[in-house]
Amino acid sequence: MRFLLFSFVFLAAILAVSQERAQPSAAQAQSRPANPPFSEGVAEGLLSELRDGIVGQDRGATLALFDQERMPDYSDFAERIGLMLERYDSFQVRYQLLQIAEETGANVAIVDLTLEAIPASETQLPVRRSAQLRFTFSQGKAGWKISDLQPRDFFAQF
Repeated sequence: MRFLLFSFVFLAAILAVSQERAQPSAAQAQSRPANPPFSEGVAEGLLSELRDGIVGQDRGATLALFDQERMPDYSDFAERIGLMLERYDSFQVRYQLLQIAEETGANVAIVDLTLEAIPASETQLPVRRSAQLRFTFSQGKAGWKISDLQPRDFFAQF
């Protein structure tokens, strides 16, 4: 009988410990918000991922940063990005985040961006373009995304 009682208490203790580990505490859940408010860090993170996607020539990772439901003419934009990544052998991307702001409910970042594309063929010259771009960010279920970019034709010249 004592053995059964001991086994029952032991199993109950294991169950209690496993449930405690499986569920985060209220303090842990509050310390990491699902969708942080728009900030310089949010903009910087997305711009860094954009740079990494272009430099790595990863079409999927690059386009995943954009909100295809909110971005006007997303399919045309996605096609341009895909063509650009296919045409060149490598890329260099430099950017400087100049300003973030909230304009009539939109979260905006002004960015100086320089993109240099190195062609695969030695007979072609590298293409370099610099511009001041206006990124608009939107928050969705999956976090922050880029929902617009002006001037849109920045990538069309590659």
